Amino acid sequence: MGGKIKKLLGKGIFFLYILIKKMDDDELIALSAQLSYSFVLAFFPFFIFLMTIIGYLRLDSQQVLIFLETLLPTEVYFLIQNIVKFVIDTREGSLLSLSLFLSIWSSSAGFRGVMRGLNKAYDVVDTRNYIVKIILSIVYTIGLVFLIILMLILVVFGGVIGDFFVRFFVDYVDVNIVLNSWYIIRYTFIITLMVTVFAIIYYYVPVVKNKKLSKVLPGAIFTTIGWISISIGFTYYVNNLSNYSALYGSIGAVIVLMIWLFLTAMIILLGGEINAILSTKNLELLKRNKIKGNILN
Repeated sequence: MGGKIKKLLGKGIFFLYILIKKMDDDELIALSAQLSYSFVLAFFPFFIFLMTIIGYLRLDSQQVLIFLETLLPTEVYFLIQNIVKFVIDTREGSLLSLSLFLSIWSSSAGFRGVMRGLNKAYDVVDTRNYIVKIILSIVYTIGLVFLIILMLILVVFGGVIGDFFVRFFVDYVDVNIVLNSWYIIRYTFIITLMVTVFAIIYYYVPVVKNKKLSKVLPGAIFTTIGWISISIGFTYYVNNLSNYSALYGSIGAVIVLMIWLFLTAMIILLGGEINAILSTKNLELLKRNKIKGNILN
């Protein structure tokens, strides 16, 4: 038993060593900063586009704000609060047309940054033409919009759906059991949905042939858990342990947004690095470089 634990610990240390080495070789921090800049440019057009679509779903702006307040740091929440109220409550169709054009262009730049980062993790060159990259970025943006909308629906209408289950099962099962079961099912589904989206991105974005789904799931799971943890932790830190508004004045909210997007970019790229290390291609590369050890065996 002790030998197995020692061997497992050795593999973990070796994996961490390779991960840190690849982060340094691929300049992950610098690439995350570049990617976060693209995210900043894409954030507001994408957000207005998202809120306009949500407005047509007849959701109340206050319900959306309650959801966002639990997820975002206070400074960022106040930064987008008026946008949410205006876009959702007015349901202005011209905003949809304008922001659709802007978000497609801006998000394509953001996702091209993701493409560069993930391809660099696999040490491959993206030979796809510019038009294909634009089309892929649009598809991923639309997929992300639907993911956020579905998550929002599950959160906002979760109580309503839970009440329906209570009325249906009240004669058979204790109310608390029904509500707790629905709570677990709802958030398990949301997390599974996020893992699925990240797995699709990690599977299709890098220009690597013969990838296996099992080889991209570790990075997708890491990115999902990591992003949720980073968002919650950073939100708690900003709301309780720091005061960016006092330090930076009126641009405090923008600074917080940029840091949050930087952390998001780093988590996404780090998930790709994990998948790249676990791929056969990189294991062969490590062997050629005479780095001892084997992560998979």
